[in-house]
Amino acid sequence: MKLQIKYFGLLAEKTGNSNEVLDVPEELIVSQLIEELETKYPPLTKGTYRVSHNQTLVDSDFIVQENAEIALLPPFAGG
Repeated sequence: MKLQIKYFGLLAEKTGNSNEVLDVPEELIVSQLIEELETKYPPLTKGTYRVSHNQTLVDSDFIVQENAEIALLPPFAGG
């Protein structure tokens, strides 16, 4: 299945991309996707970030849907 992956802030710098289309196996959960992305981009393992699925923050056990927009979001502070 294909996913649109978007990287923001420092995460875009770590990957060298602001977005990409990724072809992944069916029935993937967020933690598996993160593992795949961290293998592809080892600098992602250093630091923390949140994941959104179609503009909604999700947990690591969330099942990824086909053609979803996945965003990796760096920590942010309110103010």
